[in-house]
Amino acid sequence: MAFTCFHAGVTEEVPSDTRRGNFESCWKTLDEHYCFFEEKQKSFGLDWNEVHARYTPMINERMTSRQLFEVLGKMVNELRDGHV
Repeated sequence: MAFTCFHAGVTEEVPSDTRRGNFESCWKTLDEHYCFFEEKQKSFGLDWNEVHARYTPMINERMTSRQLFEVLGKMVNELRDGHV
């Protein structure tokens, strides 16, 4: 018996496996799923879109994996949430 699976109309973009793609994927995942942005904005004025604008210029394809990791770590630390 054969089964066929397909998802009609699914157009989810998968970011490229590049430094920029990984950065965008990390930022977007938090943007779409982190539940405390409102509280962070109220408590210390976090603007997640401003964080994106500030960190985007730091990303380039010549950086090492370690450098990317460090930039992503600093970006995530902007949340001031040890659980992230």
